[in-house]
Parts: sequence; structure tokens; C-alpha cells
Amino acid sequence: MLLFVFLVFVLLILVCLLRHDLSFEQLENLCILVNKPRAKPFLIATWYRPPNSPVAKFDYVETLLGRLDSENIEQYLTGDFNCDLSSTVLDHNSKLLMDIVDLCNLSQLINEPTRITDSSLHR
Repeated sequence: MLLFVFLVFVLLILVCLLRHDLSFEQLENLCILVNKPRAKPFLIATWYRPPNSPVAKFDYVETLLGRLDSENIEQYLTGDFNCDLSSTVLDHNSKLLMDIVDLCNLSQLINEPTRITDSSLHR
């Protein structure tokens, strides 16, 4: 019951709009425009990059970020990019991601692994 009340409360306070125009068939992404009362709207974009997916996925991400930037509002990019940014030597995919992050003037908010399993690389 408490979960239901919370969801109703959130739905009454926040107005969210799914932005289909910012979704790409080639990406597993979702973009939501969030409008809070008496606040500027912002975009939340999420993207999942499957491990060992083609490098071309990063081209679509760069296009997505360009479109997000043209919205001229605050934005947050979240997701699972399957890139190891904690390594001292970045692999090709991680370098591509960091190039895009630098190009778009984004900043990384999470600086440590969010999930470690028995099969994770231990450093």
C-alpha cells in the first residue's frame, strides 16, 4: 500500500513526458522530460550498451548527445555503458566513451564500480 501511495504522489507532483524523438532504433535508450512545479524542466536519458556490441553504437550515442544538447536544458545521462573506466589502460570502447564525454563537456559523477561480481576483474 505504501508503494502505491508513493507512486501516486510522484505522479501528481512530477509531469514526465517520454521523448520518442530522442530514441534511436540502434540504441537501447530512453529519454524522459521531467517537469517539476516551479522549476526548470530537465531531461533524463538512459542507455544500455551490451558487452561486445559494435563500436558503431558510439556514433549513435554522440548523435543522441548532440540532440540532447540542442534542447538547451539540463540533462542527465545514465545507464550501463559496459566500459571499465577504472582501468589504468583504457580499452578501445572506454577511450571512445571518454572522447565523447570530453567532446560534450560532460562529467562523470560515479567514480567507482557499481557492481562487482565473482567474475569481475579484481585490481
